[in-house]
Amino acid sequence: MTICQNKLKQDANATSKATYEAKIKDMTIDSALKAKLTDTKYPDLLTGKFDRTKIVVAADGTVSGIDEQLTSIKDTYKDLFTPVVSGKQPNNTGKPTT
Repeated sequence: MTICQNKLKQDANATSKATYEAKIKDMTIDSALKAKLTDTKYPDLLTGKFDRTKIVVAADGTVSGIDEQLTSIKDTYKDLFTPVVSGKQPNNTGKPTT
């Protein structure tokens, strides 16, 4: 194997590694976004509203930068989020009232 062929294989390996790492990063971000959008009516629609360049995946797999964007997205698209219902459980004994 010549030096030129060896260099080409090293470049191909580096390209493959970079592509693989980018795919893993995208899958990690997608998973984190879906976990944060569980209270929405259309999570797939809202995932496109996040600026992925501002989302950081650390070496240990933790994702940051989603919560900051989620606050403004919730304000902008209020109707796509399930409202928080507060109150107490009704006292339903099963007996009709007279």
